[in-house]
Amino acid sequence: MILVKQYPTPDDIPPFHLDTPKHKDSSTQTTVAVRGWMSAPPDSIRLIVRSDDKTRDMPFNEERPEIAAQLPPNTSDLHVYGFNYELTITTPIMIGARLAGKPYWCFAVARETNQTKALVGYSGYLFLNNDTNDSVSQYTGEFKAEEKVFTDWEKYFSENKNENMQFLLAPAKEELFPDFYPYPRGTNTFIDQYLKKFGEHINYPLKELFEYREMAYRSTDTHWSDFGALIAAKTVLQRFGIPHSNQTLNPTFRVAMTYGDLGNKMKPMQQGPVLKMVNTPNPAFNNQIPNHGKIWAYINNDAPVNKTLHIYGDSFASNLAPILSLMFKKTVLLHTAGQPDQSVIVVDKPDYVLCQTNQRFVATVPSPISIWNLHACSLKKLTF
Repeated sequence: MILVKQYPTPDDIPPFHLDTPKHKDSSTQTTVAVRGWMSAPPDSIRLIVRSDDKTRDMPFNEERPEIAAQLPPNTSDLHVYGFNYELTITTPIMIGARLAGKPYWCFAVARETNQTKALVGYSGYLFLNNDTNDSVSQYTGEFKAEEKVFTDWEKYFSENKNENMQFLLAPAKEELFPDFYPYPRGTNTFIDQYLKKFGEHINYPLKELFEYREMAYRSTDTHWSDFGALIAAKTVLQRFGIPHSNQTLNPTFRVAMTYGDLGNKMKPMQQGPVLKMVNTPNPAFNNQIPNHGKIWAYINNDAPVNKTLHIYGDSFASNLAPILSLMFKKTVLLHTAGQPDQSVIVVDKPDYVLCQTNQRFVATVPSPISIWNLHACSLKKLTF
């Protein structure tokens, strides 16, 4: 089945019409007829197609007199530009126009596969698809949050203010690899609005991670690598005002081939290289819960910082916590997706609190949670 997705374009861009293929066309052929037209002033516009990680300018190659005959009388200064190509869509393609040298993407055409949870990008990169947070629509700008979401986040930040408390937001993988992502990024997306409102409260290390993006994120996984977690950890320490150096925080890494949470959804499964930390510290306490309800505690008597750190995080914190445990005498990770647990904080009295979640999750505000809820969650998962 062929899937067609249309994107909004600025009002000053001439309308772009795609005649074929149609959305949910039942074609099973490797190639598909891509036919359509635009009306614009002469010599003002170019057809562009992105496929196989390359963007090509292509000539308008078909006259469309039947369309020109239907244009209103007051549009005599417009020319109808038609195109008709047989294009291969083993990977997604994007179709658009170049106006005054700037590209505008109008349609994406892809083939539906069994990999419903993995979106195939360019250069072998996989991205999340059909998730409950609608990450594709968040990136393309089609996702619209209700005002209550922003109001609830205002309440969250007002209730979690402390000079030794920090909020870390793990960037979405597609933000680091827009050139590998099969859909164009929207303007004024939800995350743009979110950061504009709450950026002063947030550590969002996109710039730092982007500099080492191929090593920081995995091609077959949604998460950062251990090396990416190290980069994020350094921004956390800097924001807390804790000095560090290559002598105090300098783990060794090795290259491994892994399937990842996206590669294992492919048929056949797809592997990719990843930087993994050598001699990863093991928690002194582990309640053996894989995600929500997880509690890990690390003790490091040789740590350069004789303090306690609490991390209230999500799956991105699973490799962030062992790296930060190299710096702190005591590091506790509780999987709450960013919601601090005051009942634990009151008892353990941490010197530093790190609340962490990832970009696609901020469409929902973390729910209040207590250690009793975590224990209930843990017991539920251990009950058969």
